Amino acid sequence: MTHVTFMKPGIYRYNITQKTTETAGIIYDSASTRYLDVFVLKSDRTDVDEYVPRAVIVRLNNGLPDAEGKTDTAIKSMGFTNRFHTNSLGFQKNVTGNQASFLQYFKFTVKLTSIQTTVDGGTRVKVSGSFDVQPTENMATVYDANVMEEANNGGEYVTLSQLTAGKDFYIKSGQKLLLAGIPDGMGYEVTEVQEDYTPSVKVKGDRECTLAGNKVSDLSLTENTTLAFSNTRNGLIPSTGIPASLAIPVTVMLAGVAGMVWLFVKRMRKKI
Repeated sequence: MTHVTFMKPGIYRYNITQKTTETAGIIYDSASTRYLDVFVLKSDRTDVDEYVPRAVIVRLNNGLPDAEGKTDTAIKSMGFTNRFHTNSLGFQKNVTGNQASFLQYFKFTVKLTSIQTTVDGGTRVKVSGSFDVQPTENMATVYDANVMEEANNGGEYVTLSQLTAGKDFYIKSGQKLLLAGIPDGMGYEVTEVQEDYTPSVKVKGDRECTLAGNKVSDLSLTENTTLAFSNTRNGLIPSTGIPASLAIPVTVMLAGVAGMVWLFVKRMRKKI
């Protein structure tokens, strides 16, 4: 031991108490105190009265050693054992229906919340899954390709600071995304931008959450959880193969074309 001067031989005891915090994800040792016994003997040097530690034992309880300094090995301790517990949060997308688009990208915003007083904003959360890091524009998608790529191509990790501020992702039908390493007890909100579909969500894992249309929220994530977002869009398609929503406009257009052809033929006959 440094910076400690012992004035006589003996057993010196120190109480070591661990100070806990409310940092999200940390599970502290069930015993907050350890006892450090320092066995001090006279130095081998004969020219000075110097006392030095010969052995150090960390104990789980406060029972004193016997006269010979013997202790029960069952109550010895290696120190404090704390655990940092995390969970994963995943979400996936599927579309169904005769008017659904399997090419369309849907926007999701993930926001982590916390009832803890301390959150390490630099803690990293791993991002994985089957999604496009470079989404491409198509006729069914309303989002710009550069905006989608900037959101999806952010690397293998995101920080808690990014997630507590709200992080966007873009996925399409059949794709999924997983965020692993979220400190235990943090809450979340996963919101899908409403499109021209009928939404539904199924939850696997921690079901102590709130479902509200295209949004799922939970005050405290306590186990690995997956959210399955499904969108359905159906329309009446008659035997002609033309959706009912287009039947009237197409009929009017065809009637107009037929009328123009009839006028043209009538004028030609007059000329003859």
